[in-house]
Amino acid sequence: FGIHAHLGSPFQVEEEVDRVMDLTDPRHVYFVCDTGHVTMGGMDPVQVTRTYHSRIIEYHIKDTAPEHKGGFKGTLTEPYNTRADNRIFFELGKGGVDFPAIKAVLDDNSWKGWWTVELDRTGTTAKESCTIAKKYLEDVIKLKVSQRG
Repeated sequence: FGIHAHLGSPFQVEEEVDRVMDLTDPRHVYFVCDTGHVTMGGMDPVQVTRTYHSRIIEYHIKDTAPEHKGGFKGTLTEPYNTRADNRIFFELGKGGVDFPAIKAVLDDNSWKGWWTVELDRTGTTAKESCTIAKKYLEDVIKLKVSQRG
């Protein structure tokens, strides 16, 4: 079982993540780290990775704007992320999430698991967003990308 922090839910900030992780059995309850939601919820996904690498079973990989490191700095009203012009999550490489640092922590701990690229909205086309993600993962993160349909 893996729990996923998500904006607009009762499980979205660091205190809630820490509390659930503290109160659950690590043999049975894991964490799905959504880098976009974790960042927008005020957490540092690199630090979350350092703290919970042994309990993270999957990553939902998406980026945020650089100015949102440490949490969204404004009023986040619904609906957000419904159109290209009100996106809060972006293609990889935008700069709000330090993916190379996350990968380094995972490599240092011999982590094995899934990185699932996720993007709620695109500013162009799905194909272009996927191309950007694939290029970033291969060129910057040095991952071999598997495409599944």
